[in-house]
Order: sequence, then structure tokens, then C-alpha cells
Amino acid sequence: MGFAVLLVSFVPLTCLGAAVAGALCAADTGGAVGFVKYLAALAVSFLWIFLGALVLLGLDLHSLSWNLAVYVPWGAAGTALFYPSLRKTAENRSAIGRTGAILGMAAGVLFCVVSAVPVCFGAGNGEDHLHVLCFFFLIPAGLFLSAFALTALGLGAFRKLFFGVIENLLLLAIAPAGLFVGMAVSLWSVASAPGGRGDTVPASIALAVWLLCMFVPYGYMTLRGRRKKDELGFYNGIAGLGAVVFFLLGLGLLAYIGRGV
Repeated sequence: MGFAVLLVSFVPLTCLGAAVAGALCAADTGGAVGFVKYLAALAVSFLWIFLGALVLLGLDLHSLSWNLAVYVPWGAAGTALFYPSLRKTAENRSAIGRTGAILGMAAGVLFCVVSAVPVCFGAGNGEDHLHVLCFFFLIPAGLFLSAFALTALGLGAFRKLFFGVIENLLLLAIAPAGLFVGMAVSLWSVASAPGGRGDTVPASIALAVWLLCMFVPYGYMTLRGRRKKDELGFYNGIAGLGAVVFFLLGLGLLAYIGRGV
């Protein structure tokens, strides 16, 4: 019981602290670009662990030892993106950069440890277990969404000052605004059809347009920054794409949690 309380309270805070401290080290050594690289690596590690949780749930091994044997190596592999940074900082003898890479790896490992509790010890099977996972992963998904969105705004300010902030605000606003527009189109298609059965074509078109409007502008910004060797523009696009991805992930988690409510 005491060990469970320790995992629930202390380890998540330590994980968050390691992630924040690593981000500060990355910003100190690499500026805005280093910060985005670190944040992107941490986000990929999180998504890898999330995918591992879904895979493990799908396997339904019914064995604690087998669950741990599969999940722990999977989670450790999620920190692989920090290895090149660790090797590079070891070569140029950057103590702060090396510390940031180690903290990033530690944050990934700690998150794997914490997530192993609902993944390997969660009560119930199938749909009940998936609800537990959705609740667990919702908070870190929201934190990543906020971090990427704020980073996109900050990089916009570095690039174009006030106009860069407005540009990113408008691009980020597409996600929530398009959600409400899509819901309105869906309700209209249902209400306007005989018998209330509705036509799915308008809603499908609205969904496709919404996704294109979210991904295309930031995708173009990323490609243009790469082509013109504009680091700030490239990583502004990466930050925007990260915000979009975690918005959709959080939306999907909320939608699953809200099923049947």
C-alpha cells in the first residue's frame, strides 16, 4: 500500500520535475531551437509509451509478469531519441546539454514506471481497462498541447514579433473553431433530413476540410523553413504540428471517456 501511494504521489511529480528541468537545460544550451527539439523528443517518447499501452491492452496477456516484460523494454526504447543528444554533448563536453539529455531520458523512464500502474495493475479488462488508460493519459496530453501551443506563439514572436503571434493564434484557433463548425454542420444535416436520419456527406466534407486547415499551414511552414534553412520557421511549424496532434489526441481521449455518459 505504501509503495502504491509513493507511485501515485512522488514519482509523477519527479517525472514532471525532470521534464521541466531538462527543458530548461535544453533552452540554455540550444535556445528556442534546442527547447523545441527537446520537447519534440519528449512528445515522441510519450506517444510511443501510449502506443505501447494500447498494444499491451490489445494483447490481453492476463499475466503481470508478461505485462511488465513487454511494457518496460518498450518504454525504455521510447527514450532512444535522447541518445544522439547525449552522445553529442559528451563529445563537445557540454555539461548542461548532457544533463538535459539525461533528464529527458529520466522523464521518459519515470513516465513509463508511473503508467505501468494503470497498464499492468489496472482493474478490469477490455473496455473498462481502456477507460482507465484514457483518464490516465489525458492530463499529460493536455500538458503537451499547452507546451506546444505556447512554444508556437513564442517562436512566432521571435520570427515576426506581434504579427508572428497573431499568425500563430489564428492557426491554432482553427482547431477549436473547426470543431464547433463541424458539430454545427452535423446537427444541421441531421435536422434537415427527413426522419432525422441525416446525410453524412456534409459532415465528412467538413471533417476533411478541418483536418486540412489544421495540418497544411503548419506543414507548409515546416517545409518552407527546411527549404530556406530558416530554423525558427521550421521549428515553429514543428511546434504547431505538435499542438494539433495533441489536440486531436486529447479530443479522442475525451470522446472515448464520454461514451455512454
